[in-house]
Amino acid sequence: MKKSIIPQIRERLAAFDAQSATDCKALLKEAAKWKLKVGDELMEYADVLLFVLAYAPNGGLVQQAEKELKRITNFLKKATVREKQKLENSGLPFTPITTRFSHECCEWLQAHHEVNLEMHHFDEASKSLSEILKFTLPPFERDLAVVDPSDEDLLLELGIQPKNKLSSTLQ
Repeated sequence: MKKSIIPQIRERLAAFDAQSATDCKALLKEAAKWKLKVGDELMEYADVLLFVLAYAPNGGLVQQAEKELKRITNFLKKATVREKQKLENSGLPFTPITTRFSHECCEWLQAHHEVNLEMHHFDEASKSLSEILKFTLPPFERDLAVVDPSDEDLLLELGIQPKNKLSSTLQ
C-alpha cells in the first residue's frame, strides 16, 4: 500500500469543493488497485474511508468508499491470526478487541450470536465476586462464596464452566 496517497486523499477531502471530489474519486480508484497489507497504513486508510462515508460530497464517492471498506473487511476476514493480532484494538472488522462493557451492553451483545464474547478476568480493583454474591445466593451457596477467596475458583465450585462464565455472571 502506498502511504503517500493517503495524505493526498485527506487533503482533498478537506477542501469540500467539486474539484476535490473529482480528485478524491481518482485517488480512491488508484487506491483500489493496491495490495492490502496489515499495518498502520491499513488502519489509516480505513480511517480515511470512514471520513469519506461521513462527509462525502456525492453518492459516487460514498459508493467507492463502501466498496473499499468491503474489500478491507474481506481481506481481514481471510487474514491469519497473527496478522489480526497486529491490529488488536484497532476497531477494524474481524480483529480482536479487549474492552469493558456495562452489564446491559454485555447482555445485548450476548443476545447476538454472531458476536463472540469471553470474560478473561475480573477487575482486581472492584469488589470480589464472593462479596457480591453474598446478597444474591441461597444460604448454602452463600457459605461457599464466603469460604473461597478466588473468583475463578468460586465459579468452578458453583459448577460454572469457564466457557459459561460470562453468561452465568450476567444472570
